[in-house]
Amino acid sequence: MCGKQFHMLAELKTVITNRSPLLKKLSTITNQTYAFMFAKKGCQFSQQACKYMKENLEIPPDNICILDVEKSQLICATKWELLENKKDTDQNRIDLFNLWFTGYRSDTVPQVFLHFPHQWHFVEGGCNGLIGLESASATADSTQGSDLLHLLPLVREGRRTPPIQLKF
Repeated sequence: MCGKQFHMLAELKTVITNRSPLLKKLSTITNQTYAFMFAKKGCQFSQQACKYMKENLEIPPDNICILDVEKSQLICATKWELLENKKDTDQNRIDLFNLWFTGYRSDTVPQVFLHFPHQWHFVEGGCNGLIGLESASATADSTQGSDLLHLLPLVREGRRTPPIQLKF
């Protein structure tokens, strides 16, 4: 968050520890939407996830908090540079780094968490999972009209018609 305090830190720690609730569908992005990400400064997927949150999801860079797990420092979402450690965020940064060390150390980065009003959520699958969330929610409405499952009861036993592959 480029020097700002962490948003709803106690709730975020719980979601980090439990990796739940999982975010299955994006809610409406507002100025009350926040993001937290475990990342590495040199990781292209971490950079891509940050860029995607800013440009596609339109989350303000001040609402994105990124912790570099190699340097145990915050990364500025705007410039993608390591921030100087500040005393007012030291303990929170150390607590979050310890959560990474105990629960995620063998995982890949980025590990993404999104906060929609009143609740943090874990985004499974890192950068690809984050990008896949929007496309899943955007296509969910368009595929409902083309669902062919309603035709299944029309099939009668004993007919020798070749099966038709259903495409979803």
